[in-house]
Amino acid sequence: HEVKGKKANSYGIYDMSGNVWEWCWDWNENISSSTLGTGAASGSKRVMRGGSCYGGEAYHTVAYRYNDDPWTRNFGHGFRVVRTITE
Repeated sequence: HEVKGKKANSYGIYDMSGNVWEWCWDWNENISSSTLGTGAASGSKRVMRGGSCYGGEAYHTVAYRYNDDPWTRNFGHGFRVVRTITE
């Protein structure tokens, strides 16, 4: 589908969930309300979010945290390039 072809999520981000698991910079370790927004400082596996077309509907949310080894390659894994816009 076209970019922005679906409704934006509650964060105002379009097309985020359900295509491929998206690698995040966060380490997959225990987090709490006092954890910085950047996630755990270290760990052995990286967080993935968004679910993939090969998984169930329950995983297709940005809140669900999956994890895998950073060196893993899989047809259901992807990433999104995010950049701050400066004018």
